[in-house]
Amino acid sequence: NEDILSRHACSIESASRLHPNGLIFVFMRSQYVHLRKGSFNRLRTYTNIRFVHFNEHDIYSGTTLSRLNGTKRAQLIRYFAISHMSDFIRTALLYKYGGVYFDLDVIPLKRFSLFS
Repeated sequence: NEDILSRHACSIESASRLHPNGLIFVFMRSQYVHLRKGSFNRLRTYTNIRFVHFNEHDIYSGTTLSRLNGTKRAQLIRYFAISHMSDFIRTALLYKYGGVYFDLDVIPLKRFSLFS
């Protein structure tokens, strides 16, 4: 289970409000979200926000990393240290879907012209 903290909700809500015609995807490992202080309920009112459960197999499919078997991929990721696993996931997401990626500690203050 994952929590949507108020500060995370602020980041997601800001992106949604600045880009009402764009889709905001929030990728989460967990299939379930803890409701905390109403943050998740408030975010559900925005029609352009999508919470997406993912697993690594789905993320890597269709990328170069999918051609490595699980053991080789784990060795490669371990070689680059576990802290870099999220970088592999980010890269695969951008490769497959395009768009703009940012962590939930980033609060967008202006529109991205890409979405205009």
